[in-house]
Amino acid sequence: MDTHQKKPSFNRFKNRLLIGMALVLLAVITLSIYFPGLSGPYILDDDENISKNEAVAVKELSATDLWRAMQSNDSGPFKRPLATLSFALNHYFSGGFDNTFPFKLTNLVIHITNGVLLLFLALKILRLSEAGRELTPAEQVCVAILATTLWTVHPIQLTNVLYVVQRMNSLAALFVILGLIVFLEGRRQFASSALKGLAQMGTGVLLGTLVGMGCKENAALLPLFALVIEHSFFQNENLDTRKRFLLRSFYVATIAVPLTVFLAYLYIHPDFLTEAYKVRHFSMTERVLTETRVLWEYIGLITLPNTHNLGLFHDDIQISRGLLAPPTTLLAIIGLIALLLIAFVKKIPVISFAILWFLAGHLLESSLFGLEVAYEHRNYLPAFGIVFAASYIYVQVSRHWNTSLRFVIAIAAIFTFGIVTWNQAYVWRDIYSLAETNVTNHADSLRANGFAARVNAIEKGDLVPAIRYSIKAAKVASDEAGVYIDLRLLLAMLSSQLDQGVQLTTLKNMTGAGIQIAGLPPEINATIVNNKIQVVYPPSTNKMIEDLLKTRPITVHTLASLTSLGRCIVEKPDVCQRLFDQGLQWYDIAADNLVTAKSYHALILNNAAALHAHRFDYTKALAYIDRATQSSPDVLFYRLKKTEYLIKLGRLDEAKSLLLSVEHIDPEHDIRYFNNRATIKSVQDMYADAIKNQHETPARQGLRP
Repeated sequence: MDTHQKKPSFNRFKNRLLIGMALVLLAVITLSIYFPGLSGPYILDDDENISKNEAVAVKELSATDLWRAMQSNDSGPFKRPLATLSFALNHYFSGGFDNTFPFKLTNLVIHITNGVLLLFLALKILRLSEAGRELTPAEQVCVAILATTLWTVHPIQLTNVLYVVQRMNSLAALFVILGLIVFLEGRRQFASSALKGLAQMGTGVLLGTLVGMGCKENAALLPLFALVIEHSFFQNENLDTRKRFLLRSFYVATIAVPLTVFLAYLYIHPDFLTEAYKVRHFSMTERVLTETRVLWEYIGLITLPNTHNLGLFHDDIQISRGLLAPPTTLLAIIGLIALLLIAFVKKIPVISFAILWFLAGHLLESSLFGLEVAYEHRNYLPAFGIVFAASYIYVQVSRHWNTSLRFVIAIAAIFTFGIVTWNQAYVWRDIYSLAETNVTNHADSLRANGFAARVNAIEKGDLVPAIRYSIKAAKVASDEAGVYIDLRLLLAMLSSQLDQGVQLTTLKNMTGAGIQIAGLPPEINATIVNNKIQVVYPPSTNKMIEDLLKTRPITVHTLASLTSLGRCIVEKPDVCQRLFDQGLQWYDIAADNLVTAKSYHALILNNAAALHAHRFDYTKALAYIDRATQSSPDVLFYRLKKTEYLIKLGRLDEAKSLLLSVEHIDPEHDIRYFNNRATIKSVQDMYADAIKNQHETPARQGLRP
């Protein structure tokens, strides 16, 4: 064998060795960066979806238990069964929910795996495309390694790892990337064997989309990602007329047809879009306008990540009420149009790829759907287009530089991203540092202030800072009833604490006198009325809260606030008894506000019923729960509570007919039975006792003299 044959073989071996070493280093570096946060807490909806979801707490790997777990999530239209199954397996193999480390480590393994897969995806793109052939094989490897390393250690990816429930997002991305790798292998074969290539392309797109959507719905964007690769890197390929027709037909089948079906569904069921806006303080038009600015915010976070701009909450972004409100809205729209023109007119492959991949990745979550305005985890895959293009340009521009200089600059970029991510991971080590850092960096965020208030009140038991944060939340979101209800609840808790800690007998003659409480702002008034301490925030009047509950949307924040108030009234009457009458009034008003989602409205009606039942007013309780069952007839819990109130009122025939409907539910496989099994047993026992008492009473009456 001559020297010319040996050299390519040696180069291939060297490139493979470099890739192998890079992958090992990638795993080690990423683990080191994220390690400080791997034992951090569950946060926000981690509890609802994971640690307090009984169906996820599987005791054995039986088909029944695993099937229940897969049914137990209500997120999205497809319920994300595969992601929920992964949480159940985590619980089983780690022995419970108490230790968060196995859950977050699993997230990290998925993230590193995605980085590895993106490296192979990048190599496939570079080896198959004309743009890639402008580089040497060694340079192609360098681009792939640099791009995927920057992507993996980038701080904008952190919430996908340390916020456990965001596994839904990263796991969906894993199947999208796998689908694209299979698609590209088929695309490679297409030139020589069109039908065989199309079959493999279709397999990658179809399976990747379907399996990915079992984790999260944004996997539906996989065919669009494939089209972005096609447009950016293969549009100049020399194909005959037949192959061009087949290729166009493929994209019509995988993108145009599903999109047409989806648009037809939206036309027939417009509430699929409009229902979500009933719980928002912005319209669909306002959200779309705002997202044009949010996309530029994301681009800024990807290109120049800053610790002070990163965070869990980004609801401090001003809503765009019009093209010039704020003026940056129009500038953002013009900027996005300019990007699209560059992508479609200039046709510089890597630039087109960066722009179109980023925008395609945001097509669902940054468009018409009534989601919250901004979250960092939405950039998980979209960020790759930008770092890939940056890495390609860097390697191409620096090809004639000193090798050491090129290496040092690349390492410096990786180190910079890594140190910012490590710093963020360290913040996530406990819930206190997470809350304080987020509210410091996003002082005008309603959610950051609310989160800090809850952490201080519930985790620390320190009501004074909790009240300060709640007042700040009320100032930044003055049209949100929930913040004022939260504040009332905290003030009631503080008043109760002061009642227990102050000798009121020594203050009899000070009725009406002001009491200064250290650490609270001057707006807070504390007085003694009827030998009880009352702490109030004068700007928050009953009329203000009632007006907001009547006229403004019942958001998730207000729903959570009302739920917390109702729970406190029932479970801690010594603390919240003074809010009982007012709480009932607020619930009655909220129950008549139809500017909210059906599910939220039904839950408010159920909670109002529970409060009236707590006062033994079962007639009113029944009236409210009857409205809840009409609003959400498929929710078994509401039917069970209606049965309970009917029994309390002695209407046993009606109760019996509702109980009979429960008997048709499969107790082994229907998640509704599993989730309500304790309530079902309680209501069945209550009914049996009522029937028994009904039969015994006449007998007892007959024994009377």
